[in-house]
Amino acid sequence: DQNLVSRLESSWPDLLKLNCKGPNGQSFWKYEWMKHGTCSTTPNDYDAYFKLAADLKDEHYVLRTLGQSGIQPAVCTLSGQSTVNIYGVNASIVGATRRQIQIRCKINSTNRKKPRTLLYEIIICYDSTGTTVINCPPPHIGQTCLQSSGQVDFL
Repeated sequence: DQNLVSRLESSWPDLLKLNCKGPNGQSFWKYEWMKHGTCSTTPNDYDAYFKLAADLKDEHYVLRTLGQSGIQPAVCTLSGQSTVNIYGVNASIVGATRRQIQIRCKINSTNRKKPRTLLYEIIICYDSTGTTVINCPPPHIGQTCLQSSGQVDFL
C-alpha cells in the first residue's frame, strides 16, 4: 500500500540512519516487524501492523507532547543544541499517557574526550491488541540516562 509507505516515511523514519539504509527506511521497518510485528495479534498482516503503529504514533505524538512541556530537540532550537532533564521528559510523557513508560539513552563516543549521553528511545507500551496503553515494565529510565545526572542531549 503506497499510501501506508508514504505515511511511514514521514512518521516513522530510522532517525539514526536517515537516508543511509536504502529507500524508504525499509530495513528499519523490517527489523521492527521481526522484533514486534510477528508477536502482534495479526502476525501475518504487515499492513495492519504498520497501520496500527502509525495510528498509535498519531495518538501519542511524543514530539508534540514534549514540545507542549517546553522540551525541544536540537533541530528545533536556535542554538542547534538541546540538553534536557530526563525526569522532565519522563514526567511529560507519563502525564500524557497516564502510564509508566521506558526511556533509553546511548553514549555517543565519537568524541572520546567528551562523550555525550543521547536520548535514544521513548517507549510507550500497549496491550497485545495495540488498543490500550499499559504500564511498561521497569526500568522506566535506563541506567545510561542517569550517568550524566539525568542531563541528556536531545537531537
